[in-house]
Amino acid sequence: MISINAHAITSTKVNAMKKIIFLSFMTIWGCDNKPQGVSRIEITQEKTEIKEPSVLSKADGLMKLKTNCYVCHNPNTESHDNMLAPPLAAVKFKYSQLYPEKELFVERMAEFVYNPTVEHAVMKGPVKRFGLMPKTALAKTEVDELILYIFNNELDFPSWFRVILKKCMVLNGHPNKVKVVYKYMLS
Repeated sequence: MISINAHAITSTKVNAMKKIIFLSFMTIWGCDNKPQGVSRIEITQEKTEIKEPSVLSKADGLMKLKTNCYVCHNPNTESHDNMLAPPLAAVKFKYSQLYPEKELFVERMAEFVYNPTVEHAVMKGPVKRFGLMPKTALAKTEVDELILYIFNNELDFPSWFRVILKKCMVLNGHPNKVKVVYKYMLS
């Protein structure tokens, strides 16, 4: 037979209640007071507004493209064999196909320009041929402005580019897209 000591049960309940009251008191007291000589750290959360890059004029944008981008992505190269990188018009075309909305276009191209990696490259063929582009030394705002300019404006492309593009489209089984591409290139 098991004997239950009523006094032991009551004592255990009283001790548990004392602990609960003590912990409650300490929690309330501890929240309102701080140790001497220690300042309270206040955490504030600021909203970070994402500013849209400023829009470059045609003249300023073209000058910045020539100075920063056309060093490698030059639309005036004489042949496909003389390129250091794909024409910027081809890069724009590819990004426009994948990201037709301005915000995504700018965001995704900027991600690649800031940190070019094979995994994030949208043009695998040029990466194989030319290698990855080097990281830019431009400030984030400058890159964003240039990419916005690229999105908003027609870009020059090499005269031989139509022929290469047509061959690529036909070879890759997209002969119907050639008309769409030509329309883009001629507009």
